[in-house]
Amino acid sequence: MLNNKKENLFLIPLIALVLIYSIYQTIKNDKDEHQLRLENNYVIGEITNHEIFGISESYYIYYKYNVNGIEYSKFVNNGFVYTDCERTRKCIGLKHVVYFDPNNPENAFMDFELTDLDMKKRNLIKEKMKARINNLKKE
Repeated sequence: MLNNKKENLFLIPLIALVLIYSIYQTIKNDKDEHQLRLENNYVIGEITNHEIFGISESYYIYYKYNVNGIEYSKFVNNGFVYTDCERTRKCIGLKHVVYFDPNNPENAFMDFELTDLDMKKRNLIKEKMKARINNLKKE
């Protein structure tokens, strides 16, 4: 009984430290992602693999992207998108926007909410808006 209390006194602070560190890393990464989105430097990346690891079944999505002729590969632990991909393999080859830091292209993340087609549509709308503005200026 006494031994369990000692273990609990050790485990509780340890678990709290791990939890605080995890929250800190999440907030830090979110700020980085937000900043990269604002800077709007992006390329189109491709999902290359999907794996599930461990007892807790952590989902890992692997992807590649190319910046200035150099290919980069990364992976992300994401259990919210393509959860059936390990079984179906349907996500392999799908293309999404990858935002990156032009000074350090390894600092990047794949935005699973935006596809290549979404960006083409956005660019087309921007071009049409610019053309309309230019036409209005001429008048």
